[in-house]
Amino acid sequence: MSTKKPQLRLGAFLPSTGHHVASWRHPEAQANAGLSFQHYKRLAQTAERGKFDMIFFADGVGIVRF
Repeated sequence: MSTKKPQLRLGAFLPSTGHHVASWRHPEAQANAGLSFQHYKRLAQTAERGKFDMIFFADGVGIVRF
C-alpha cells in the first residue's frame, strides 16, 4: 500500500481575451491579445506564481484587420 498523499493537480484553460464572447470589448482588454506573445507569457507567469501544474491555450482561426 502506498503512503504517498494524493495531490490536487491544477490546470487552467485560458482563451486569449477571456471566456465571455464579448470580453474583447472591455475597456481594459488587450485588443491584440490573441496575437501577442507577451500576453501569453504574462498569463503563463501568473499561473506559475499560482502554483498551477499546467495551462492550455486553445488555437483558433482568426482574422486581424487594422
